[in-house]
Amino acid sequence: KIHINIYRSFAPTILRQKKMEVNIYLKETLTFYLNQTSFMISVPIFTEILKLVFFMLCKVFCACCSGINAVLVTVEVDVSPGISFYLVGLPDNAIKESQQRIGTALNHFGYRIPGRRIVINMAPADMKKEGSAFDITIAIGILCASGQISQEEIPQQRLEKFIIMGELALDGT
Repeated sequence: KIHINIYRSFAPTILRQKKMEVNIYLKETLTFYLNQTSFMISVPIFTEILKLVFFMLCKVFCACCSGINAVLVTVEVDVSPGISFYLVGLPDNAIKESQQRIGTALNHFGYRIPGRRIVINMAPADMKKEGSAFDITIAIGILCASGQISQEEIPQQRLEKFIIMGELALDGT
């Protein structure tokens, strides 16, 4: 028997308590005790819940030019608890302004930029990224990392097979 206390107030309904007591029995089920009520859940399902709540990371690939060479750029999007938007990896002003274009375009299709902490890393970090061709790459990363597009709809393994590039207009075109 392992005893774990989790202190999180940003989790889904079953995890919303300030303090949650979790007991693991035989590594097959988890038992939650919330307000003297017991909840049991299987470990694989709990693992999936934790991935959705705590470990939201998505990788999408695009490219940029360095001289006459095309260089693969990995756009990693992490959505976690908090409220902020960080874009790192030497983006120029057009890429930094993409937050407004992406947010407006997503709203036209019924999606949104989540009210959470979003960190977007554009690797390699030592190369300057220029232009607005990263908009769609960043938008897809945000949708996948925030769970608005499920892993069943677009699996991470499938995203890794494509280079996705394009600018978004405010109407989503």
